[in-house]
Amino acid sequence: MSGTDTDDRPVRSIRIADTADIAGFLALLDDAVKWLCEHGSEGQWGSTPFSARESAVDRVTTWVRSGRVHLAEQDGTLLGAIALGPAPDYVPPTTVPEVYVVALVSGRDPAARGIGGRLLELAREFAVEQGVDRVRLDCWAGGEGRLIKYYQDRGFEPMETFDHHGWPGQILEQRLVSR
Repeated sequence: MSGTDTDDRPVRSIRIADTADIAGFLALLDDAVKWLCEHGSEGQWGSTPFSARESAVDRVTTWVRSGRVHLAEQDGTLLGAIALGPAPDYVPPTTVPEVYVVALVSGRDPAARGIGGRLLELAREFAVEQGVDRVRLDCWAGGEGRLIKYYQDRGFEPMETFDHHGWPGQILEQRLVSR
């Protein structure tokens, strides 16, 4: 899939990840952990790189093998990734069909600017293709709510908060209009 990003920059390619992409996806997540720690937001994903946590490596591997991880690239550089799948166990279940964003990450490369919004659009497109009218996700509710605001600016509405072993979380959803 390709298209113009939300800020009208050149086309970037988006493709489904395969097992050869696991290391690159983990490196993207590791870079995000480093950046978050440098900016005082270690509460979001901790300070240990994803690649150094066996459970995180297993989780990423499972996401990739599910066929629901999409990678955004430009000129061979990984810019971002989105993983879709079932809601995590700590999220209250829903009684209606949904597409759930289990992970969203963008790189630090300047070319990655705006890629998170484009990947969220991909999740919405996938939901419409599946006949589903809701996209849900959860995020860290710390950091003065900056991440919640990010998702609100992209059309998501906060629903309920939760605490997962001391990690403050926010569930957000976006209802889609039938097209």
